[in-house]
Amino acid sequence: MNSTGDQNSDVAAEAMKSLKKQALFACIATATITLSAFAALKMADAVREQTKRDMVAIDLAKYRPASVPRGRARFMETCASCHGSNGAGMPKQGANLRFSTFIADHQPGELAAFIRNGRTPNDPQTVMQLPMPPRGGNGNLDEQQLIDIAAYLRELQKQAQDELQADAQSNATR
Repeated sequence: MNSTGDQNSDVAAEAMKSLKKQALFACIATATITLSAFAALKMADAVREQTKRDMVAIDLAKYRPASVPRGRARFMETCASCHGSNGAGMPKQGANLRFSTFIADHQPGELAAFIRNGRTPNDPQTVMQLPMPPRGGNGNLDEQQLIDIAAYLRELQKQAQDELQADAQSNATR
């Protein structure tokens, strides 16, 4: 074989090495992306599991009538910017809490744990696929204040139901 043939073989061998390296890099990149997605899902699961464990640890004796006015004050400071001052929600910012089945279906201790931990946008229970930052973004909220906010959310739902009932009665008498 002549030297031109040897050179062509060398070029072909180098091209093949380069393609193998690119294929290997593509495989590694795909695996990295897949593992990152898997890790994000695992993290969401871990947050949910931690929330369940935390619910048990809440001292529900701290949930009392005085919690509602204190909870309203903390809600206005921390939550109203996303959920509105009346809890009806803000477009693309926060869910309507007045008629939230999530709130209706959970006890105050569970709600306090949820507020403490927040929620990721990919959480299967999210309605709006938006993040809910831990402690509503206010790292200064202590456990009692979280329970107070949960108590206020319960009261907010009761008020919404009372308003609906009053409207229905008013419409029935017309």
